[in-house]
This record gives sequence, C-alpha cells and structure tokens, in this order.
Amino acid sequence: MPGGARPPPRRRIALPGSLARLFPPPRFKYRGFFINDEDLLTGWAPAPKSEHTGISLAVMNKIYETILRLKGNMVVPGTWIFPDDPRIKLAGERGNDARLGMLISKAIAAEMRIVRAVHPHAQFVTDFWQEGARLEHEGDLKIPRGVIRVWADRGYGIPQDHGDLAPGEGMYYHVAMINGSANHLTEMVPVRRIYAQLGRYIMEALVPRGVAGRDPPHPQTGARCHPLPARPYDDTATAVSRQRLAGLLPHPAVRGESHGPRALRAA
Repeated sequence: MPGGARPPPRRRIALPGSLARLFPPPRFKYRGFFINDEDLLTGWAPAPKSEHTGISLAVMNKIYETILRLKGNMVVPGTWIFPDDPRIKLAGERGNDARLGMLISKAIAAEMRIVRAVHPHAQFVTDFWQEGARLEHEGDLKIPRGVIRVWADRGYGIPQDHGDLAPGEGMYYHVAMINGSANHLTEMVPVRRIYAQLGRYIMEALVPRGVAGRDPPHPQTGARCHPLPARPYDDTATAVSRQRLAGLLPHPAVRGESHGPRALRAA
C-alpha cells in the first residue's frame, strides 16, 4: 500500500458456498523468476556486511517464498553472481528437508504458544500426511512434548508409520479416496485391511484419537467416499475383542512389525 501502510485487519472473511476456483497443472516444466537489475534491490534492501552478499537474505528469502507460492520451481538469483554467493546457498536450502522440517517445527511451536496464551490446557494433535511422514521418519521434525502424533495413510489403508509405533500415537485413516487412479465408486480399501491396520493400534491401546477420512465433494477433483467401508472402521474403533482382532490380523509381518524401536524406548 502507498507509504508502507498496512491494510486494516479483518476479523472475518465470508466466502460464498458456490466458490469454485480451479487451478490446472502448469503447462511449463520449469517456472521461476530471473532477479534481473538486482542493483535496484541492493539499494532498497542492502545486505549487512556479515552476509557477504549484495541483497539482504531476508528479502531474498521472501522472493524465494513468493516463487514457491506461485508454483515456481526455479530461480536465477541475479545477473552478476558467483557460485559461492550466499543467495545461491539460501535458494538450495528452500528445497532442503532439514530446513523444511525446521520451518514446520517452528510454525507448530508458534501456534502452540498462541493457543496456550488463551487455553493453557489445550490438547494438540498433528497429522503426518505426505511430506510430514517423511520428515518425521528422517528426524527433521521436532514435535513438542505432549503433541499427539497421528499417522495418515495415502488412501490405500496402510498408515505411514513404517511399523514403528509409540504409545499415545493415533491414526488418520481413509476408507476411500479419489486420487486420479483409484476406484472411488466401489469399496477401495478391503474390509480385512481396515480391521488389520486398526487392530495394530488397538492391540497396544495406542489410539487416543482415530479419524476415518471420508473425503467430501471437492470442487477440483469431485472426491467422495463410499460409505460402506466406514462401518468396519466404526465397529473396530468402538468395541472389538482382542481375540477377534488377533484372528483378523493376516500374518505376523503386519502384527509383529508394529512394535518398533520407539515403542521399546517408550516402554
């Protein structure tokens, strides 16, 4: 805004129920910015001497973030730039799992501080979905103590816990999903698999929270869930005997590998 003025904050934003913004996949494989005429940035936001570059790395970080938000995947950081320039290193860190994990971990900690300022005894849950599961397995996420970890499947009924569960962890389970290749008109996840996977958690009383994913209609994919597979989830998550679950677990590889190193440490 003119003069650097901030727009007035709005406590509420109303969106019509008919809103449907579709964003098709990009037509160009590589998309990004060429930070040309960067002398304009060096005069506007010069880097301190300690950064050993021309443009403030904080400003460059905002430029890189803007590229990613616009679905970009490349950048030319400047016209006259050397391979060891800190701006090159900063661009590389944007695709680095360790840095991504650090940013997500800081965001979670900040959100918890904000909530606990109003609700000191609030319970927090984080779902490991897509890259979250990978970052957790690689050790790049730092989840604060007291946060319930919930493992999600990828839509085929196999949670991404890699068989390594710890007491108190939960499951985010899709009983059906449309993902471009799956059949969402009939049952997608076999009932036996639903019983078996939930059984791994229930046998050890590991589920403080279970979530059955029934994807609602989506304006872009038209995703929906077949209601029938949700029944065994509900039955299993409420009251099923240990003996019955043991009989439904298909083989020791499914049952035994659920007790990984973290379960042993927690015990």
